[in-house]
Amino acid sequence: MQGKRLPLGSILVLGALATVALQVLDLAFLGVKLPGPVISQALQAVGAFLAALACVRASFRGTAFARSYWRLSSLAFFMWGVAQTLGTYHLYVATFQPQIGPRGIILYFFSFTPLFALLFLSPDARDPETRWESY
Repeated sequence: MQGKRLPLGSILVLGALATVALQVLDLAFLGVKLPGPVISQALQAVGAFLAALACVRASFRGTAFARSYWRLSSLAFFMWGVAQTLGTYHLYVATFQPQIGPRGIILYFFSFTPLFALLFLSPDARDPETRWESY
């Protein structure tokens, strides 16, 4: 299937490259000192949101089954990004109030259940915009 390729100067490509570069710099210079892990966790959340956005953009180019696949994948990455953000918050900010437990930790478990839903999709599903009438 011929489709439009993602240009090299795209904001998603540049954002992903910048995220990886910042992650490498964070690990190289800060390491395990206190601001280092927080920045690393935040960059992982940014990477998850970038992956979700890339999947959403891919869903606009797909048809029927491919569209469902990319949208469910984007939901999985979005849920993982939210779980990563909440996990980072509870790990580094909410530790000042120890009576509050990590409430968003269950999202890590459920973040990739939309991908398991793909096992039950039928590849023969027709595109909802295509309305074939037979007489």
